[in-house]
Amino acid sequence: MKLLTAAEIAAMLRMNRRTVAEKLTKRPDFPRPYRPGKAYLWSEDEIRDWIERSRQPSRARTRSSTAGA
Repeated sequence: MKLLTAAEIAAMLRMNRRTVAEKLTKRPDFPRPYRPGKAYLWSEDEIRDWIERSRQPSRARTRSSTAGA
């Protein structure tokens, strides 16, 4: 299992490392980090799965966007 830092996740998502560390990690659906010592590290597989799930449109958004049509 490959572990990623917040900086590596930020590069994957094309966003600032601080955004990953301060905002994304507070989301309930974001993968939990591993803590070997003081570092925060995330499983690359779990992050990739989270990215795929995040790209899927939710049913609520789909329904509300088609309700007026």
